[in-house]
Amino acid sequence: MKQTGSENVKYATPDQKQYLAVLCKKNGIDAEAKKQLVSAASEGRAESSDDLYLKEAQSLIKQLVEKTTGELPITAEERMRSKIISVAHQLRWKLPDGRADIERLNNWCIKYGAGVTLNQANAEQLRKMVTAIENILKQQLNQI
Repeated sequence: MKQTGSENVKYATPDQKQYLAVLCKKNGIDAEAKKQLVSAASEGRAESSDDLYLKEAQSLIKQLVEKTTGELPITAEERMRSKIISVAHQLRWKLPDGRADIERLNNWCIKYGAGVTLNQANAEQLRKMVTAIENILKQQLNQI
């Protein structure tokens, strides 16, 4: 929090500023264009992400994520699904072409997870599945 005059203002966090830099790079936005984006986000008040307010940075990040992916930012459920697929890769539950074996993963989810496929699982079911599959990985690593 920085003091501006008599009011306390929350500025963008270091993580937000770093994420903005990554998103600008992914979108091919150079330093001059980034200054213009920051200026627009702050209604002309700032040219550097260091001077963005927290909410301005959040808004700019959302816009850049949508531009990058064409979608809204990833949800907690999507992150957990990605984590489960990542661990499945580490467990070598893969197809010959290197992609995750989703059929095997879904069968595991139904049998040992929550009785539903990966994409059908809600947040609570996904939390339990993440814990369960991470425990399988830990057991395999302990056997080595």
